[in-house]
Amino acid sequence: MPLSPHTRLGPYDIWLIDLQRGTSSRLTFDPADDLNPTWSPDGTRIAFSSTRKGHRDIYVRAASGVGEEQALVESEDQKSLEDWSADGQYLVWGSDTTDYEWLFSFGDSQDSAIVKAKFTQDQCRLSPNHGGPPRWIALFVARDRSTAGLRSHLCRRSVGLRRQVADIDRRRLRADVAGDGKELFYLNGNKVMAVEVNGDGESFRAGIPKELFEARLTPEQRRNRFVVTSDGKRFLINALVEEQERASLRVVLNWPALLKH
Repeated sequence: MPLSPHTRLGPYDIWLIDLQRGTSSRLTFDPADDLNPTWSPDGTRIAFSSTRKGHRDIYVRAASGVGEEQALVESEDQKSLEDWSADGQYLVWGSDTTDYEWLFSFGDSQDSAIVKAKFTQDQCRLSPNHGGPPRWIALFVARDRSTAGLRSHLCRRSVGLRRQVADIDRRRLRADVAGDGKELFYLNGNKVMAVEVNGDGESFRAGIPKELFEARLTPEQRRNRFVVTSDGKRFLINALVEEQERASLRVVLNWPALLKH
């Protein structure tokens, strides 16, 4: 019997899958939920959110599985890890209990609030800055219960520049950025959209959004709907898979009696 989209399957853990060998290995073993895995730019570490202390904190662990997890951000807030900067020095995370997006610095192990927006969704993505500190972020800001705007923000403690990139259906929130920072991808309904962007100067410039393709997305309103490779050419999507028609077997009881009629 198929499971309901809201069926609770038990604690979540993080697994690593080797696409070439077709093997998988478990990275986290705590009985609490471990969520939102995010690779470091060099692929040696994985940061994630965990509820092991009763609320979601942020941890990091070697991708090899060697050694213990290290707690990075701990507080009573419910934190969702969202992205790791291209220079490897910052994490961005959002909170269900505050109106802010936060930037964690590995250099001084400190957090700083980078943008405040009522009804901000936890869909923040950092734009690459050619090895330097993050400069621009993309995030969704909901105006009401049905619509939202995909906006770019200057990645500073006091946000001064904002630019709306697109209007979208709030039910399908998710964004990603190409590895070179020149293209921004998002969902509008079941359509995967792309828009060329340029944040090299003092102002952020965005082109006209275009539809790439339509995907048969799962009906659950999951946080992570798709991810895109660093070259912006391949997508990994939570999509519906058409079930093959199952062979059926019909059993007739007392069939000799049917022959008498």
